[in-house]
Amino acid sequence: MLFLAMRLQGNAGSQDIAPVKVTFATSQPAITIPLRMAASTGNAHMGILVWIFAHDRYVPQNYQSLQLDYNQLSSNLYSPTAYPQLIDQAVNGAQGHGFLTEYAQPTSTLATDGLDQPLAGLLQRYNYLTRLYTRMSPTQMNLDPTFVAQTGQPNVGSDHEVANPASSQPISCPLSPW
Repeated sequence: MLFLAMRLQGNAGSQDIAPVKVTFATSQPAITIPLRMAASTGNAHMGILVWIFAHDRYVPQNYQSLQLDYNQLSSNLYSPTAYPQLIDQAVNGAQGHGFLTEYAQPTSTLATDGLDQPLAGLLQRYNYLTRLYTRMSPTQMNLDPTFVAQTGQPNVGSDHEVANPASSQPISCPLSPW
């Protein structure tokens, strides 16, 4: 296992923390994210987005795989808080230990125009992208999530259909993989 330590400069505060991108190759069958370290600086309902470029779809091993009922969004589809609240509800139902697979597809289905070089390189090297998302509070960050490859799982696309209360035709809600 690799370990990375970072420290803010003396006069910096938590508002000065920029997102950290950690990329590493591994021959291990599982990937663990050291989430407990973030608990001391985390805030309520902090979004955690995990991208795994690999040769298979990845799923949480020690966290629940969350399933959302996107129809719950139909009454307030255009509210910017509706989706985060739906995620919060699902994560709380899993006692803070759940990840939603937002996207899981072969990389060949992705548009590559305008991508930066590191991302384009990952798409060339790996043939599958799994994107997982959760939101949790610091008190829920008491278990480092582990993800494992699992064949036979269905792909998860970027479009989700939501019931349309105004007609019998569903509304398509695209969720971009980028």
